[in-house]
Amino acid sequence: MKKIVVCCNLYPSKKELLHYLLTKVEGLYSENYDALIDALTYYKTPLQIEFKQLNSYKDKDNLEEILEIIHKENPIISFIKC
Repeated sequence: MKKIVVCCNLYPSKKELLHYLLTKVEGLYSENYDALIDALTYYKTPLQIEFKQLNSYKDKDNLEEILEIIHKENPIISFIKC
């Protein structure tokens, strides 16, 4: 299982988070939530993304909705929110 750790205090905005994930998620070619959903929906390797200090993220509610959509579409993608 691949694991990605995201420290939200280092990437507190959508732009910063997606720029970081662009380097970590195969198949992610654009810095927007739709591209993240597309990339992870078709991900074939189990992946766990841990979001540390999620309360530091400026658009936390919207991000959590996106994470729920991704997990529903592809259950081998899991998220830990700290």
